[in-house]
Amino acid sequence: MTMNPEAVKLVTVRLSERADRLLRKKVERKGDVSRLIGDAIAATDFAAIEVTPRKRQPGGGRQTFITTSVKFVPEVHEALAATAKLRGVSTSALLDAIIIGFYGSGKPKPS
Repeated sequence: MTMNPEAVKLVTVRLSERADRLLRKKVERKGDVSRLIGDAIAATDFAAIEVTPRKRQPGGGRQTFITTSVKFVPEVHEALAATAKLRGVSTSALLDAIIIGFYGSGKPKPS
């Protein structure tokens, strides 16, 4: 995904360890994480992907999250956030499911 530097939105997301690991396996240079996430979003129907809501209640179990900054085209981020809101999950949880679904399926993906 090619982005005009003036037309990007820098967003901090919290990814599961699994999603972060899948992305980091493919990173070769600066900017790859944003590109890889953009590729996964472009190839995924994020309105239909299965998302596991993140537990917020005490005793709900602990999960470690990795915080990273991602460059988004504003319209893409808005669509992702709107879909997450409609589905009752966080934008980070939806993005996590997209990454795991796209890069974790065992199918060869573009690198």
